[in-house]
Amino acid sequence: ERQQVVDEFADSVGRLVIGIVKHVSRGDITLDLGNGAIASLRRQNMLPRDSFRPGDRVRGILLPIKTDGKGPQLEVSRTSSDFLRELLTTEVPEIGEGQLEIVNVVRDPGFRAKVSIRAKDRRIDPKGACIGMKGSRIKNVSNELCQENIDIIIYDDDISKYVINAMEPAEVKQAIIDKDKKLVQIGVDNDERKYAKAIGSNGQNVRLASALIGDGWRINVMTVDALENKQHEEKNRLVNSFGDILNIDSDFAQALIDARFDTIELVAFSDPKVIMQDVDGLDDELVAELQKVARDALKNVSTPSGKQVDSALINLDGVDNATVRALAGKEIATLDDLAECATDDLLDLPGFDKEKAGNLIIKARNIAWNLDELEQK
Repeated sequence: ERQQVVDEFADSVGRLVIGIVKHVSRGDITLDLGNGAIASLRRQNMLPRDSFRPGDRVRGILLPIKTDGKGPQLEVSRTSSDFLRELLTTEVPEIGEGQLEIVNVVRDPGFRAKVSIRAKDRRIDPKGACIGMKGSRIKNVSNELCQENIDIIIYDDDISKYVINAMEPAEVKQAIIDKDKKLVQIGVDNDERKYAKAIGSNGQNVRLASALIGDGWRINVMTVDALENKQHEEKNRLVNSFGDILNIDSDFAQALIDARFDTIELVAFSDPKVIMQDVDGLDDELVAELQKVARDALKNVSTPSGKQVDSALINLDGVDNATVRALAGKEIATLDDLAECATDDLLDLPGFDKEKAGNLIIKARNIAWNLDELEQK
């Protein structure tokens, strides 16, 4: 009988359900969904300010059906992002009719949520449609979620515009996108209150904005002054690095960087005609010599003790010239050296965090172990 009831609800997984509170035990709630169907609403699936008594009507979303020793069980959640998605679909007719599309939903359940909306019909204002007359629509959804603050974010295919939108209600003055590192440097007003607003309580706003963008993107928030100082320091570091590696003066290095030849790889392998076109004062002979120096530099990287960096490390996926030189500075010259590192050993490398460091070490270990196995065979 239980299996039969569960089968009847199989098509309702991921959808809104309404139940009557039948029993409360140690914070967990038993709901009567009707027609003999009983579901559990566990404390971890409730909002922090949720409080229900027997006889109360409760809305939630039906979770995927699990089977344990007692057989198949129905469970309901009020903390799932899909619950908010379904509430908006119900409350906003334009979403239900397909004129608006919910791209992503992220939540800090009971406190704050961000929902990105894309308009399929350009005549419709996504934000206005979701908020409703005098805020009526979004207020109804917020009330259901114990006054959870809901930011309606307009989706944009341009990542920089999307990030700026995602940071609402903070006002972004400047955004610098690094697509290779999937990092966005955001500058906000120097006022402490505005900076704190951008970060949010315990980093909530920036954390939710990063999750809303998804796909591994990270957002780093700082004041406009701090961002400009960081850019200036990075530019000086790059100019000095170019000068040392390519044996050129700072003005020449600056000219290359300003023309967006800002890595040794770009200098080494770009079309000579493009370099001459974008950088003043160069001829065929000078560009040829410059590219030869750059290519030699890419091949010949040594550690402070004079150990040559192995080509397998240089060619490892996810390792660029700057990373190779930073690794060399730590006496890491081979895949084996990298494989023996801990994540914390690489956190001071430019552009690295725990995830990136961990992934790089895993790649090195996998290749090194495979090589060991082949040698044994």
